[in-house]
Amino acid sequence: LEAPACAELGRREVSLAGVSTLRTAYRIGRPHAFFHVVLYTTGGRGVLTTAEGTARVTPGTVLLLPALTPHAYELAGREWR
Repeated sequence: LEAPACAELGRREVSLAGVSTLRTAYRIGRPHAFFHVVLYTTGGRGVLTTAEGTARVTPGTVLLLPALTPHAYELAGREWR
């Protein structure tokens, strides 16, 4: 986010951004994240777990996870992008 091309993200208070290709066991849980999370899936699949239940995450899915909302997501196949 320090590159000049990312300046607009900084002005909008985005503190972390990246692109991941997950191919091995992967799970992350955030019981009390103080930040919002936006995930966009371009390939593969994952699973989201919240207090309301679980949901499949497939290509084209956008996840909007509000701050202070407990959640977890994990790889649910051979790959997740």
